[in-house]
Amino acid sequence: MGRARDLADGATGGTLVPRVETLETHAGTTDTAIASLVSSLSGVNSSLASLDARLDALSGLGTVFQSTAEQYTLMPVNGAQLSLYSIAITDMKIGDIVILMGQFEVTNDLSYTVGVGRRIIRGANNGASGGNIIQPATSAMDNVDPSILHHKVINATAAEVCPVNGSAWYNMAGWAVSTGGSGNLTIEQGYGKLVMVRIRNPVAT
Repeated sequence: MGRARDLADGATGGTLVPRVETLETHAGTTDTAIASLVSSLSGVNSSLASLDARLDALSGLGTVFQSTAEQYTLMPVNGAQLSLYSIAITDMKIGDIVILMGQFEVTNDLSYTVGVGRRIIRGANNGASGGNIIQPATSAMDNVDPSILHHKVINATAAEVCPVNGSAWYNMAGWAVSTGGSGNLTIEQGYGKLVMVRIRNPVAT
C-alpha cells in the first residue's frame, strides 16, 4: 500500500513539472505579445499625430484675397493699359494654384463706339506694363456703343499654377481704343473688384 502511494505521488509529481513549464512558456509568450501590441499602438498614435498635423496644415491651404479700390477714375481712349485693381502677395510658392476673377465698369459719354480690352497679369509691381499674361493668353475686347448702352461691365477670369517663389502682383489691366476720336471713358467707382483664390501646393507647405 505504501509502495502504491509512493508511485502515485511520483506519478502526480511527474505530470506537474511539464505543466508548470508550459504555463511559464505561455506567460513569456503573452508578455511578448503585449509588448508587441504596445509598440504597435505607439506607432499608431504617432501616425495619428502626424495625420492631425498634416490635416491642420491642409486646412489652411485655401485663401481668398481681393482688391476693391480702383486705381484710376478715367480710362483714356488711346490704347494705354491701366492697372485698375492689384493684389500683392509676398509669400507665393512654386506650384500654388491661383484662380482670378475680375470686373470693372466703364461709362462711355463720347459720341462714338469704344473698344475696351482687359487682361489679368502677374507682374513685379502693381502696374500694367510688363509682367506675364495669365490664361487666357489672348486679350479680350468688348465694344461700348453709346447709342445702345453707354455703360458696360467688363469681366475677366484667369488661372495659373504659380511658377515663382516670393512676391507677386496680380493686376487687372484695362485699356480703350477707337477710330472715332479721342477722349476718356469713366471708370465707375465701387462697381468692380479683383478676387484671387490661392490654393497652396501641399508639397511646398
